[in-house]
Amino acid sequence: ATLSLCHHCDSISQDTNMIRPRWLPSYSQHANPFSCSVRKQFATFISTSEDFRHHKAGVARLNHGSFGSPPATVLEHQQKLRKKWFEQPDEWYYAGNLRRGLTEAAAAAARRVGANPSDVCLVENLSVACATVALHWGRLLRKANSKDRKKNKILMLEWNYKACGHTLSAYCEASDTGGKVVTVPLPFPLQSVDQILTSVENTLRSHKKEIRFAFIDHVTSQPSVLIPIKDIVKLCRRYEIEEVAVDGAHGIGLVPELDIPSIGADYYMSNLHKWAFCPHAATLLYARKPLMRNGKEAMFHPIVSWDWGRGLAEEALWTGTRDYSAMLCVPQALAYLDKWEGLGVGGGSLGVENFNREGCIRQAKMLGEAWNTPQVQPEETMTSMAMVKLPEALKVEDKPGQPGGGIRDLLRKEYGVEAAIGNFGDAGNLVRLSHAIYNSTEDYERLRDAVLDVLRKQRR
Repeated sequence: ATLSLCHHCDSISQDTNMIRPRWLPSYSQHANPFSCSVRKQFATFISTSEDFRHHKAGVARLNHGSFGSPPATVLEHQQKLRKKWFEQPDEWYYAGNLRRGLTEAAAAAARRVGANPSDVCLVENLSVACATVALHWGRLLRKANSKDRKKNKILMLEWNYKACGHTLSAYCEASDTGGKVVTVPLPFPLQSVDQILTSVENTLRSHKKEIRFAFIDHVTSQPSVLIPIKDIVKLCRRYEIEEVAVDGAHGIGLVPELDIPSIGADYYMSNLHKWAFCPHAATLLYARKPLMRNGKEAMFHPIVSWDWGRGLAEEALWTGTRDYSAMLCVPQALAYLDKWEGLGVGGGSLGVENFNREGCIRQAKMLGEAWNTPQVQPEETMTSMAMVKLPEALKVEDKPGQPGGGIRDLLRKEYGVEAAIGNFGDAGNLVRLSHAIYNSTEDYERLRDAVLDVLRKQRR
């Protein structure tokens, strides 16, 4: 046995040559896990070691940000719910069991983000949430008189999620609405958060009195950057933007201490199946009270069904026959998320959001050093996801976030590594790194070595 210094608590401990399981995240490395405050983490990991055994063996999953992953306990609960539904669907529907379950699930999600349950509903995914807002804005644009039609533009960031961009174009740029999407140009690599705020304000100033709505990401997808959302909402209010919607697809389970009402936006949407351990798919949609209930300002669900006209909160409870089990699992998924809130060292408490963020930053730095590439964004904009520049000489043709052959497929098929590789044009070739509670140091080392091996083969 040898003695080593614990990098968590600075204590000397004896190396017992313990074999660290593959599922144990790099953050918990310790010569003797039971000799300092990290033992609580280690015990927690041991108790949940089976929770992600359903993952395909031999694959380093470094793209949690795309689809997330529910633990086995939540998946088992989902199967029980499905079984009960098929045993007697009439009872679930006609006796009100389904409506009560969905109402309780929405309330659990609301409490997690500091919102009033009456301001929240659950929808199928973020695309549906975006379509709900875009449908509402399209209706408002159509109703505008000739004077109001001069203020007909919708603000989005250049890095917007393309599905949302297409949705706003489809609903708000039709000939009978007169709307037009305006994008904020953003630099990347990014030097500072001020660059984002300056660009947003410059765009608002250049279209003064013309922008009516704003649809802003909280954490952009690719490149992945934590946006100073509260500051941008304040800018929008200063320039008299009527309504602001926030695409918080990655919000719950990734943004620490997320309190939606304090952001000050009119709408906030967040997937629960990405970082909040819910099965596919369930999404929280928050809207200020008059918009959620039936009335003059009421919104409508894009799928018209039996509760149409009773307000979005009611309409969302039944959109036709489909599998509602993922939404019904929200309380169990959030309970699992809360289970990790005590993570920390030195007597402190990180929470799963900061736990993953620290792991992601550490691994991003390791990869940058191994590939001899510079950091491309400030640490304050990194979350459980971060962008890492690939080796300069590596040839990459992959389009970010799109299916197709290329380095991404090669890494999956030949090296067992799943990573979001992309060619970002002038910004260079990048990987969007994710860090989840099931990731290990070995996962990132496999990515490091695989990229270097591909580079060697390309040079032959």
